[in-house]
Amino acid sequence: MRYFKLYEQWLEDISQNPIYAGIKPGEILELDKDKRDLLLQLDKEYGDLYKQFWSKWRTIRCVNCNKTEYDKFIKALDQGERYYPYIELADDRLDENFLVDAESLKKKFQGFNCYLSQFYISNINFMTIQAKVTIYKDNTQIRQEYNNVFCPQISEKNYLAAWDMINKHPYEDVREKQPHTAEDIIKRMQDHIDKLGYKYNVVLDPYMVARQNVNPHQPQLNIKKDAKFSDIDVMSLQIHEVEVHVARRHYGADTGLNLFLDGLVGRNTTDEGMAIYASLHENPKGVRPNLEWDIAIKVIIGYHIMEMDFCDLFIWLLDKVKTEENKGNVGFVLFEDLLRFKRSIRNTKYLGGDAMNETDYFVGYMMVKDMSESEKDDLIRWNVGPDQIKDIPDIKKFFKHNKFKPLYDDKSKPHKDK
Repeated sequence: MRYFKLYEQWLEDISQNPIYAGIKPGEILELDKDKRDLLLQLDKEYGDLYKQFWSKWRTIRCVNCNKTEYDKFIKALDQGERYYPYIELADDRLDENFLVDAESLKKKFQGFNCYLSQFYISNINFMTIQAKVTIYKDNTQIRQEYNNVFCPQISEKNYLAAWDMINKHPYEDVREKQPHTAEDIIKRMQDHIDKLGYKYNVVLDPYMVARQNVNPHQPQLNIKKDAKFSDIDVMSLQIHEVEVHVARRHYGADTGLNLFLDGLVGRNTTDEGMAIYASLHENPKGVRPNLEWDIAIKVIIGYHIMEMDFCDLFIWLLDKVKTEENKGNVGFVLFEDLLRFKRSIRNTKYLGGDAMNETDYFVGYMMVKDMSESEKDDLIRWNVGPDQIKDIPDIKKFFKHNKFKPLYDDKSKPHKDK
């Protein structure tokens, strides 16, 4: 099988990676009734833990990632001073009770000899690392541990490829070419979802930084309330958000387990890689303006995120990417991109941040662009990350032996009775 050879660069020494701490590969693929019932019970607890994590710490929703903060930032620079925004999240209520719940559930999976236990444990570790950096705010050691995982080394190949993409596709100011409001496109997005048979609702969200994202536990597609769109944007988002992100969660829900609804560790890399591939190569209206620039600039930021602070990186990048045509808006776009990296650690004075998820768009695309159609189809139907691509055959065997009721039973919410 080609899977392993294609993704060798992703395979780590798991004994050195805290995400995989405490994991012993499960052996049992075929469960008897008692074990299936136990798995459903533990999976429900896992789903509740995941919902608790994302509802109490949703770094995608930011109160002050806006033009007012940007104006303060630029005013300080113009006066020869430095202003470091402190990011306020719309939801920030995680506490140590979450860590207690996570550790308790992890021990249950460690004691449960099931093939899937290894994936639950790594997902719990993944959440815990992120939770600690917000619960123990400004703790240097916790932040360092977080950055060790979430600031992976960007390869020179990807770094140079990103600069090449930026030089070929400089940022364009397209604000005058985006006549549609978020309200305008709700029906078009909902119609596309309904046509494909996915049980998701489209809603507006005033606190998002991204223009759209998916919440599988509602289940809903969120659109940034003040975002603007062109026709090519709408088509691109239908392909990117619905035909990839919603589709993967739809198939995850069909497994009957929250584990695959949420996806395995690293699924954001394959998620965004597949979505970017589709946006670049499958949009009949063409490639939306700034898509290449958007994904490439994040790689450049990620490459330097541990060596340059927020202000220095902004000044250096602005000098590199500003043109006469885009000078009116590219600064604010850069500012927003930098804030996306810093949302997890909040204080923009600190080095590091969530480079892993922000660089996934480009890095994931570089990984999936040469896949066969059958391999890409596997990634749509199985919500896994790069490290588990090699495990897809055994995951298929597990669900061949073990059947569960799909999670979604109506248009508005997941199935609750397991």
